[in-house]
Amino acid sequence: MFIKLTSGLGVLFAVLAFPVGLYVFDRRRALILAGIAVVAWPALLLLGYWLYEPSWPSLVRYVRAGWEISSGFTSVMGLAYPGKQVPLALLMMFGYLTLGALVFYLRDRAFIVFVAGLAPLFVEFKHAFVREAGHVEIFFSFAPLLVGIVLLSSTKFRWPVVAPLAIVLAPLWVHDSGAMRHWLDQPVASLHTLREVATFAELHRRLQAESTANLNADRLPPELLARIAGHSVTVFPWECSYAAANPIRFVPLPVLQAYTAYTGYLDDWVAQLFDQRVPDFVIFEWAAIDDRNPLLDVPATSLALYRNYELDQSFGAHTLLRKRPHTLAPTLRSVPAVTSTEHLTLAKIALHPSWSGRLRDLFFRTGEVDLTLTSPEGRYVVARVPPRVLSNGIMLNALPGDLVGFRRLLGGEAVAQPLDQFALGGEGLQGYKSPPSVKLYELEGSEISWEPATPLPDLASYISRGNLDTARIETLNNEGVVGISSREVLEIPAPGGFLRLSGWVAAPTGSEVFVDLDGHLWRARTGLNRPDIRLLYGADHAGIEWFTAVAPLGHFTHHVQLRIVPNDGKYYSTSTQNVAFRIP
Repeated sequence: MFIKLTSGLGVLFAVLAFPVGLYVFDRRRALILAGIAVVAWPALLLLGYWLYEPSWPSLVRYVRAGWEISSGFTSVMGLAYPGKQVPLALLMMFGYLTLGALVFYLRDRAFIVFVAGLAPLFVEFKHAFVREAGHVEIFFSFAPLLVGIVLLSSTKFRWPVVAPLAIVLAPLWVHDSGAMRHWLDQPVASLHTLREVATFAELHRRLQAESTANLNADRLPPELLARIAGHSVTVFPWECSYAAANPIRFVPLPVLQAYTAYTGYLDDWVAQLFDQRVPDFVIFEWAAIDDRNPLLDVPATSLALYRNYELDQSFGAHTLLRKRPHTLAPTLRSVPAVTSTEHLTLAKIALHPSWSGRLRDLFFRTGEVDLTLTSPEGRYVVARVPPRVLSNGIMLNALPGDLVGFRRLLGGEAVAQPLDQFALGGEGLQGYKSPPSVKLYELEGSEISWEPATPLPDLASYISRGNLDTARIETLNNEGVVGISSREVLEIPAPGGFLRLSGWVAAPTGSEVFVDLDGHLWRARTGLNRPDIRLLYGADHAGIEWFTAVAPLGHFTHHVQLRIVPNDGKYYSTSTQNVAFRIP
């Protein structure tokens, strides 16, 4: 319970379920054990925590935070893994249930252990399949172990019991036959491991060498260490190991890693660190997982950083923030729309789960929720977002999409043109009631300056050079469009709420690339690495990309082309493709 709450809950549920199975054989003893379990586990939890830290507020915080992390994990970290893992796991669970039915039929007291194992098996199924990559082995290792425990507790073993055992073990061979073969010689390998562990001096030397090598990768630049010497410092979003590798006065985030602040409560808790304790410096890194944006992971914390800190210096990928001499006031003013050109605008988006969403969240996993923000200039930010933190108020108009934008914002420089529209999408959105409630606010103490808008070219005043053969639109939302006739209208699904165009252009250096959607130009992002195009045409970083929210597009047929404008500003070329599509 003190190390990993979900595993602790699995054990707790097993303890509480054990008397339920015993009730079939000995009702009186089952009731006694149930009463002991109900009284003893809270008492042991309180005693254990009190010995660790005698503080009621701290205990309440621990229980609340542990529950928030465990309950929020499903809606934020869901990640499917290609393959047949889920059907195989369900088949193994069916085998376990069949085993339970057989031992019950035989009146075998192993049924008691079977009942106790139901809850841990479910917990490990959830743990493994919320985020399948790197986690499914938890279930495929635990299920056979649990079957073995049931069989070892049997007092009336019968050969028919082997049948459900085969149902449990057979999927393992399909899942990973290599692992099964490895298990056959596992005892020999274990002897080698025991011999390594038994030689304590050698084990200590090896582990010390590994630790030193790992920490060497986290040494901070000497100039940065000199700047923060003697001052308190927090690392954002997650690299806690800097504290082990460097002589710094480290103040950890309450959740240690910002991306694990899965709920509004946890996000507020982290924000309190910067609003109340206010470390002298923050080492900021632009890092995120699962195509997320580090500032959208923790909206309240991001606002606290903006209000309390400003850019100090940049050290490569490390950005050092220092406390502002005068903290920005937290006053928010409600506004009807994104109209301000001088204040930071926040959007508080409240998503309310439906009953179907709650059930999916309880028994399996929810899909991802995506947020697309766009500007009239063509600037965009697309990221997966934790749905339960959006109500804390995301940065809207001035949200940075990369480290350069973040440094400009915290440095008080002019930032890119404001984002003024956003759209939610993704499979996970199906688990919430529609529409979400949205409220817009401005941070009154903020002053944002914007870079001047870059005018779009008026192609009517340019000379057309015809089609450019070295320009391609390759995909729309990962649907291939190369070689498709303009007379064919493609159905392009947009479950994320956005349309992503990708392709490449091999053109003279300095050329601008525009996406022509139904006669309106949008500036594309250029300079993406495409080594294959470099080999074919000698053009460096020829990749292009463009996003837009699909809500304004409706479900009509649209046409998209590429327009390439050289830096001489007199001519333009057009891609040979004219892709027709609609959003179903």
